[in-house]
Amino acid sequence: MKLSSASQGVTEYKPNGEIGYKGDEWFRFTFDQAPVGMAHATLDGLFTRVNCKLCKILGYTSGEMLGLSFHSISHPGDREAGVHAVKQLISGESESYAQEWRYCRKDGSVVWAHVTVSLIRSANSPATYFSAMVEDISSRKECEAQQCRNIEADLRREIGVRQRAEDELRRLSSRLLNLRDAEQRRIARDLHDTAGQLLTATTMNLASVAREAGRISPEAAIALSEAENLIQETIREIRVVSHLLHPPLLDETGLYSALRWYLEGFSTRGGVKTELVMTEGFGRLSVDLETTVFRIVQESLTNIHRHSESKTAKVQVVRLGDEVRVEVEDKGKGMVTQRASGVGLSGMRERVGQFGGKLEIQSSGTGTTVIARIPVAANASRRGKVRVVC
Repeated sequence: MKLSSASQGVTEYKPNGEIGYKGDEWFRFTFDQAPVGMAHATLDGLFTRVNCKLCKILGYTSGEMLGLSFHSISHPGDREAGVHAVKQLISGESESYAQEWRYCRKDGSVVWAHVTVSLIRSANSPATYFSAMVEDISSRKECEAQQCRNIEADLRREIGVRQRAEDELRRLSSRLLNLRDAEQRRIARDLHDTAGQLLTATTMNLASVAREAGRISPEAAIALSEAENLIQETIREIRVVSHLLHPPLLDETGLYSALRWYLEGFSTRGGVKTELVMTEGFGRLSVDLETTVFRIVQESLTNIHRHSESKTAKVQVVRLGDEVRVEVEDKGKGMVTQRASGVGLSGMRERVGQFGGKLEIQSSGTGTTVIARIPVAANASRRGKVRVVC
């Protein structure tokens, strides 16, 4: 911005470079009594004239202000940007700039200001200075900050409500899983103790009838023998179903025995060669945690049998510090996206989640690995690994 000769009635430059004013009281009144802060400053940022409003905004007297500069009162976080803006004005890249800056008051507090700075050039003199208008916007900034705090508080409350709902859902899911396991345990016991005993009694009766084979026809004797074979097969199937619902070895001797029994049966039934690697001296876990590990292995092997077309499966259950790590690996065709989000895996995630653990699926065209990490107290002995191939 250049001052024409017509505007020189307001401002003049003294020989020593200081800004002086002709006897124009109107200018003095307008400058000093402006409702916003006003200042003139040298190219180095030193104040050469300030008005009452700027002194009030910054908490200095006019005499104190004339010994300061824009740079010295700028907030440290805004100084670099201020220096850059000044360089653009001096180089002619811009004629003025308007920004929101922070300044440090005399008492150390921070004031937010909207600052408009122009570079004043005289038409008749090389002397140049800055003219600035400073508007205190601290109240608006505080209002904006309070709105942000209110929004943040609302978000925190909403997150808290959602978190409590998710925690309640996890507790409910855990409760349902435990109830299902308890019901499976009850059904398994009833099948073994009730149906199994009734069928055993039936075979005893058939055996009594068979001893009288000489009194019945050959056809009846054949039918009797077939009936006895069918009942024996039914007893075996009930035992398998009962053990799959809840293997008694899991309660009696622990996780290793139950997993070894299950893998042997899985290999026989499914034609998949399995390998179990488990920490020797693994120790006992809580009933719920042992059931969870067993179900993860069971569901993973079921998925391998149904979907992967793999001929091998490797199960590892190890203690690593304060967690149990379960890995079930196959060499099949990999897992498609739909199956990766299926009901079986969702159930596994729920089981792992109730203990604060994590479930990870690594899958490619050469196989899939299911990895479960479950926190547990590190109080079981670990003397190496036991490897069993079925």
